[in-house]
Amino acid sequence: MATVSEKIRDTFENARTQIEGFEKEWEKKVHKLEKRAKAQLDEVKGSFDEVPAQLKGAWETVLGRLRGALAFATRDELEELSARLDDLAKKVDKLIRGDKIRSAAGKTSRKS
Repeated sequence: MATVSEKIRDTFENARTQIEGFEKEWEKKVHKLEKRAKAQLDEVKGSFDEVPAQLKGAWETVLGRLRGALAFATRDELEELSARLDDLAKKVDKLIRGDKIRSAAGKTSRKS
């Protein structure tokens, strides 16, 4: 029959073996969780890297729509356009007068 001290020693050894087994299992699970967390973190980082490009594309689309809807000329631009139109009108008038003068000159030379 085993003595009390042998039973205690056996129980202690058994408990230590179980604790070591639990520790090994715990380390394996922690390692698995760390790997999984790292993989998910890398995935999230990859998604964040894509976000600026997506936001830039969306922002450019919004700006394009706003430019079309809010395309107003400034006063300076309108004045410049008005001046260019006046110059163009003068050139057209000169061309028309030149054609009239040539036509009139052609008619008078035919009568002679």
